[in-house]
Amino acid sequence: MAYDINSMQRKDMLELIWLTSIKLKGKLLMLSDNYEAYHSNYSSQALALFNEYSPFSDAVDAVFYTSVKESEFAKLDDIGLRQISELCIKVSDKYNLGIKLENEQTEEETNEEWKVFLDKNKKVTKVEYGKDKGKVRIYYSNGKMSALIKMEGKEYDDKGFARKLLTAAGIEATEKANLEMQDRMLDDNLFYINKEEGWIEKEKYFERMTPKDFLEIQDYKDVTVKAVYEDSKGELTFTYTAGGKTNMLFVIKASNNQKEREWPTISGENITDNPSDIMYTTPPYGEKEVPYIPGPFPKGSWEITEFEKNGEQEFGPYKIRTNAWRWVEVWELVKNKKKGGYEWRKKKDSDGNIVKAKDSGLLIHGGGWSESNLDNKKGSNKYTDTTLGCIRISNLDVELIEKVLRSYLNSKKIKLEVK
Repeated sequence: MAYDINSMQRKDMLELIWLTSIKLKGKLLMLSDNYEAYHSNYSSQALALFNEYSPFSDAVDAVFYTSVKESEFAKLDDIGLRQISELCIKVSDKYNLGIKLENEQTEEETNEEWKVFLDKNKKVTKVEYGKDKGKVRIYYSNGKMSALIKMEGKEYDDKGFARKLLTAAGIEATEKANLEMQDRMLDDNLFYINKEEGWIEKEKYFERMTPKDFLEIQDYKDVTVKAVYEDSKGELTFTYTAGGKTNMLFVIKASNNQKEREWPTISGENITDNPSDIMYTTPPYGEKEVPYIPGPFPKGSWEITEFEKNGEQEFGPYKIRTNAWRWVEVWELVKNKKKGGYEWRKKKDSDGNIVKAKDSGLLIHGGGWSESNLDNKKGSNKYTDTTLGCIRISNLDVELIEKVLRSYLNSKKIKLEVK
């Protein structure tokens, strides 16, 4: 097979390295599996290869543990990657591996199908995106691949996409297997958008959402980024101003819903004997927390100040911190001398005015609690789930904001207007 190394893109070289590694691993596995029956016929070269199966297999698994894009080879510069690719071409020719890259495949093979990769125990190790949601090809640990599979017919009816992939791979589509498959897809930089779009590549989403002109900006000195949240529209809009001209950056679906509470408790019920159920403010530094009932995100002009990496389900992949704060009414527990026990009431000062306190720590974040079919730390979340006043968006949009605006936020704050 002839290749023009000098014209190959990085992604093609990475694919060549991966295919060479997995197919050579398959050759070594064949020698290992058939050793007892045929070793007397093995050449000295075949015996040498047989002895290398275990360390080579472990090395391939280690280097490509996550994905081709995130493998150790992806860290090489162009010169190093090209040198490894040249070596792979020699290995492919020497051992007749028959490596084909996508742009060299036959017409049937150029269908933009999904790809599912299995280990020797039929466990899914990798899933690659394909534009055609009705087609998939299965890649096995011995280097072989299935014919193109069309996911149609009774066995695929009424199944979610992850279950269809499992069925095509010959794996029973149990609920556990379904969740594991979706988790695998999330780890492979795929993301579930909605029923209409289904699973897409994160990078493709980031690209289509972000103007190229903004991505090409190198110096943010004369650039201003602003976010505007309009609750009536359910939108969080980002714009940027450069050279006196304001341009759209992206528009994101968002919500600011609060649970209806009559009492200052987490459950919202009139509970007076359980301290762990009391709802407390997040006060500014130096002030005391007090019982309160959360309200909407405060209107006005604020700033986005920080992207904080997060691992909690409630907040999604990042906490997008703001400097927003609000006045809230303070509640207190008082003893009812006539009835006995304690009861809630709004705290008043000596003039009979309701005492107020500052509540801060308001965020823009993802996460949620009502969607349990995926790990909310990195997967599906319902952006309309209630908050304690924070603005909630999808986890994918949290990652979009962090990826696109991280460099900008390192140099200046992002203006935030809440209407």
